[in-house]
Amino acid sequence: MALDASCVAIKSGIQTISSGATQVSPSLTFPDVSSSLYSIVTLLTNVIDATVLFIPTVITAKSTTSFTTKFSMPVDSNNYQLEWIMNVY
Repeated sequence: MALDASCVAIKSGIQTISSGATQVSPSLTFPDVSSSLYSIVTLLTNVIDATVLFIPTVITAKSTTSFTTKFSMPVDSNNYQLEWIMNVY
């Protein structure tokens, strides 16, 4: 299915991540997310720790109320955050 370039809304958020977590599922509380037809870009950040891990992520589930991002390994401190931006179509 091809999507055109028009989007209904652009949303973003920041989700804190607990040490040892291997995934996170931010809640979506936006009224215009009426289907899982949206794109998401995520970024794992840690601007506090002197030494950080490079942890690739992948989105494994999407719904109208949340999405799930899994990490390639557990995060090693409470200073990681998942920053995300989404386009709702």
